[in-house]
Amino acid sequence: MLFKNLYYYIFTIVHVNYVYGHGFMIGPMDCNSKQLYGKIRNYNAISTNIDSLRSPASSYCRGTQPETSVNVPISSGQQLCVALAISNGANHVGPCSLEFVDSSSQVFPIGTIDQCLANKKRGTCDIPNLVTNDMCYYDLIFTVPSGFNFNKGILRWSWTAMHIPATEHYENCIDITIGGNTGSNTGSNTGSNTLKTRKSKKTKTKKNPISPITNLPSPPNSGGSCQTGFMRCNDIPNSYDWCVNGIYQKFNCPPGTKCQSNGNYIICNFM
Repeated sequence: MLFKNLYYYIFTIVHVNYVYGHGFMIGPMDCNSKQLYGKIRNYNAISTNIDSLRSPASSYCRGTQPETSVNVPISSGQQLCVALAISNGANHVGPCSLEFVDSSSQVFPIGTIDQCLANKKRGTCDIPNLVTNDMCYYDLIFTVPSGFNFNKGILRWSWTAMHIPATEHYENCIDITIGGNTGSNTGSNTGSNTLKTRKSKKTKTKKNPISPITNLPSPPNSGGSCQTGFMRCNDIPNSYDWCVNGIYQKFNCPPGTKCQSNGNYIICNFM
């Protein structure tokens, strides 16, 4: 009986780790029309190897190679929207961030949401070419801070998912050129660039975009400059520092777990 219970416990952990919390950024889009400017690197894998897009990441930009850049209109004070594809059935918790990295590796943080998907309404689940049927659209809205003055680089989305004790890190990148109202990516991207809207068939009223979360308390500042998205264990066994907008901030692992280093990221493992 003990062996059976232990086997069930281990199976449950592995199963949950595989199913829940998977997600990826599809690409930046127009906030009103939901028209995608382009799709992330390696997007063709959506029809053959979806886990290469949505599984936890262990390297910067998932180790993907640069692709044809897309035109994205970004300017200080303006809204920038991104479309996500997130697995169904999970209690998605944890912070996410969006940043721009230029050709000289200068990082410009665009924004951070403390609880990435909290209070976000799920969009359509009809994602073209998706090899599975377990993901739906979500969209995030960021306001670009002042001082943005770049021409070309990488738009990088990262998410620290804390829905299970073993904290997971996700990220995707897209090569962009600043300017213009539309974008096209002829590299590996396939499928329509238009996301289905959330309007009901029974009404012609257009829903307003969902605003990002702004009223959640900020985590304690742990100090020290860093690269946004990176994480490290600190001197408290069940907590860690996560780099938000270039400054380490303190987060706690779930009860009963402790922080373990995993390269530039961490894992909250059972004690």
